[in-house]
Amino acid sequence: MTSEKRRVPAAATTSGPVDFAGAWETIIDDPRNRWSEEASERSFWESHAESYERRFVGDPVGVPILESMLSDGGSVLEIGPGTGRYTRELARLADRVTAVEDSPAMREKLASNLADAGFEDRVDVVANAWERADVDSHDVVVAGWSLYRQPDIEACLERILATADCGFVLVDSPGAVPPHRRIAIADGDELPSPPPRHAYYCGLLADRGVYPTVRIVEKTRERRHETRSGLVTDLLGDSVDDPQAYADALSPWLERDDGRWYYRFTIPAAIITCERGGAGWGTADEYGDPAAFGSTEGIQ
Repeated sequence: MTSEKRRVPAAATTSGPVDFAGAWETIIDDPRNRWSEEASERSFWESHAESYERRFVGDPVGVPILESMLSDGGSVLEIGPGTGRYTRELARLADRVTAVEDSPAMREKLASNLADAGFEDRVDVVANAWERADVDSHDVVVAGWSLYRQPDIEACLERILATADCGFVLVDSPGAVPPHRRIAIADGDELPSPPPRHAYYCGLLADRGVYPTVRIVEKTRERRHETRSGLVTDLLGDSVDDPQAYADALSPWLERDDGRWYYRFTIPAAIITCERGGAGWGTADEYGDPAAFGSTEGIQ
């Protein structure tokens, strides 16, 4: 992949009919979300690192797109690699991978998984949050399910544009509610519904003259536990008043296999991509102030 000179489109306006940044801030500040408090978010991942990959079935979505974008190798910057589901694929495809991960427990599991796959020497891990990390530009920036907790989504996306020399791939939720959440919400639980995060990204990128391609694909997820009641508790903790009734309502998605209980469901995922030089990226003459292209002012 050949890098072009880096250009950062300026925001066209902040007074349009939809205030994506303001709406995003409302979601982030909702106290019902664990990520509204950095300490609770960190605590969650410290306790879930070991079991995290058991939630997924098969390869991560978007691998064929990454294979195309990295057909000639190149460098990749991954935001929030977690335990390395995407990182292992990126290490296979790219010449150099930098992974920015804030959670010590996730970094420990990431290192173990990379060593098991024989990729420990192909990935540099930066121990910090994306908004605070000191990183150079790379050919491709990848963020798989990791931007949901960004306190300043505008600065986050602007930094992605400034850091991606050739393009980016973002994977996130289009707002679909999984079965266990639908049942809990119908039963009166005050859990917030997941927002269509891909729409916020696309709206804010469009303000900056970048119009990415969006693909909606299906992804199978699963949770497993030794007991049926333990599986229900694992899904929603102690927030369910009647675990047995909840398990009965969830029974179409529950299976018993090899002495364990499995909860499996299919849910859509949004893959958001754009490459410099393509029709969706825009040019200095078409969007914003030409003087702003290539500027990283305000990006920390």
